[in-house]
Amino acid sequence: QHNCPDLPPVDDLVTRLQRLQDQFQRHGVDMQAPCTHGDPKGCWILYEATAFNAILQHVEIEIKEVEPKRLAISSLETLVFVNLRDSWVFDACILFHLLLKGHRCIKTADFSNSALAQGYPTVLSDALSCNRGLCHLKLSCWELSMKAQHALAYALCKMTTLETLSADRLIVQPQLAARLADMFARSRTLRTVELLENDMSPTAADKVMQGLCKNLKLRVLRSTDNSLGDIGAEAIGKLLGNGSSELEELSLKSIENFSETQVVSIVVPIAINHSLRTLVLHACCLTPVSGAALMDALAANNTLTTLSLVACNVGHGIARAFAHLLEVNTSLQDIDLKHNRFDDVTTMALARSLTFNRTLRRLNLERNDIGAEGVILLVDALTKNNTLTELMLGYVDIDDDAIPDLSRSLQRAAVYDRVRLSYDAHGVFALSRNIKSHANRITSVHLESLVDFDASCLKELFAALCSTPCLETLCIEVETCIDGSAARRLSRMLATTKTLKRVLLNTASSEPLVMATVMNGLRDNHSVTHFDVEYVSNKPPITQAFLDVIQKNTTLVHFGTINAPKEELEAIAQGMRENRVLTSLRVWDKSECADAIFAVNEVLRRNVSLLSRAVEFAMDPGGFGTKRFPAEVYEQLCCTDSFAALIVKVAGAKAVKQLMLNARRYITANLFAIAGVSKGPVVCWPRRRRNCTQIDSLNYECWLKICSYLKVTDIKQRRAY
Repeated sequence: QHNCPDLPPVDDLVTRLQRLQDQFQRHGVDMQAPCTHGDPKGCWILYEATAFNAILQHVEIEIKEVEPKRLAISSLETLVFVNLRDSWVFDACILFHLLLKGHRCIKTADFSNSALAQGYPTVLSDALSCNRGLCHLKLSCWELSMKAQHALAYALCKMTTLETLSADRLIVQPQLAARLADMFARSRTLRTVELLENDMSPTAADKVMQGLCKNLKLRVLRSTDNSLGDIGAEAIGKLLGNGSSELEELSLKSIENFSETQVVSIVVPIAINHSLRTLVLHACCLTPVSGAALMDALAANNTLTTLSLVACNVGHGIARAFAHLLEVNTSLQDIDLKHNRFDDVTTMALARSLTFNRTLRRLNLERNDIGAEGVILLVDALTKNNTLTELMLGYVDIDDDAIPDLSRSLQRAAVYDRVRLSYDAHGVFALSRNIKSHANRITSVHLESLVDFDASCLKELFAALCSTPCLETLCIEVETCIDGSAARRLSRMLATTKTLKRVLLNTASSEPLVMATVMNGLRDNHSVTHFDVEYVSNKPPITQAFLDVIQKNTTLVHFGTINAPKEELEAIAQGMRENRVLTSLRVWDKSECADAIFAVNEVLRRNVSLLSRAVEFAMDPGGFGTKRFPAEVYEQLCCTDSFAALIVKVAGAKAVKQLMLNARRYITANLFAIAGVSKGPVVCWPRRRRNCTQIDSLNYECWLKICSYLKVTDIKQRRAY
């Protein structure tokens, strides 16, 4: 109470704590039990997270295992319509105080949900100041008092294990800036820092940047809507020019009063830098001097692969210099030039440079002043450039008289699939024809349009996509709804493709029964991992179509948004229990559906945790003996993208292949014991008859060869009678 004056009166505090304790005891849990992170089985919270999540769900927060034996506090993937009660916020803050103060098993915390910090910020500050295990922290100080912000900031300065920090809307005065700078400079673990809309003077910003740039191990530095003084800019430049620096990404967006001198100080050392891979400058009005300095540095650099210069005046003052850069640079693969005032005249030099460039893969020129003439120049340039696979132009204002010329240019160059324009019906049909003509080279299709064309256009597009053997990404963002005929074509394409990974369908609202037809194709798909769509499940047949996907599809990791009444959502929650692959699903949050939503999220949390079990098995299969469940989970998840990402993160990319070989060999050598068939040698009964060879006569090498073709799940478990 003394350290946290914003708490309720003592009597109320005791009552609330007792209620919390009683709630946990009903689950058979002592919420004040110490952390057991050092135990081989991990902390006890891993097995009792349901009790915590039953309380945290009310503030749209959850706790889950994201790496083996490592927990994360994160926001729920729900679309919120409920108001938060003060009692819910209080309970959550008390739990966070308990968890962060005493548990080293929690490695990630996302407090960007401002309701928590607004409720009892000093409770959170006290917990953070005592924490010695948190590695990744995201914090928003929106609408907090100055005193509360200072408490949180000083708590940050006491944290010694942070690897990633994101601070949003923090008021940083010079004295606090000095403390933060000292922490940044002394930290041996900090690798990523993101500062968003923080209120600090150029002097304070200088101190913060000086501290950050003393950390040669820093890999990612992002600053958005912040001040930056001359000294801070020089510090960034020195970091980039230091041969020992490990900085891989520098992002400076909407920097207040970003001067020519500051820009030059930062960009000149890029010429000799060998660590930077991504450079982002947004709303930086490049002058002829700073622009020339940037272009010269980029021309000399041979390691940068991603460049984003949004709203930087490139097309007005330094278009020719940028075009020359594209001719000589041999490393840039992805460039974003939105909002740069390119017009038909300045596009001429850009188009010419594309005919010489052989490394660029993606160029974004959306929201410039390019007209039909400029588009035609760019399209013609693509006929001499086979490496640029995505030219994004977005909506281009084209006179009716110029449309035929543009259409002829696109058809002549046969690059409809490589140019992303806002197409009308004629353009969509042409795109479909182009896809059919060049089916073997199509890996990605993005259709964006502000025109409400007929659904038959989509039907033709989906029919064309059925012939693409290499398609990996499909993105449809149009004002047209998918009708029954188009849905059947899309369903057929989903059922037959073997390469498609990601699908986004952002269309006008389609009939639920129509989308159920699409689900039938997704049910039979064996490649899609992310399917983003809003699915309205308002009737049992519609719900069953989605459940068929969940129960039969073995690759789907993320599904978009489910909008369903209580009864249908309960059926979905029940049907999801057999699925072990899906880890991400958004749900429209309705107060009457709270229990069903909680059940859905429990399944998702379990599936995320199972990924950790699969990784643990891969790293040490012998540690699980002949238990069936770990081997079964490994077999089900080892081919998913989620597993691949997690095992690379935990074990490192170089070790993955050997670990997976070892795990497969272990299952092969112990298959019958793991599957519960026999723990010893196999003996056939009755004994073999004359002229008959039974399998117990086979040697060990033959057994291994046979078992190498089998999985644990191929052998059904015995039923208990």
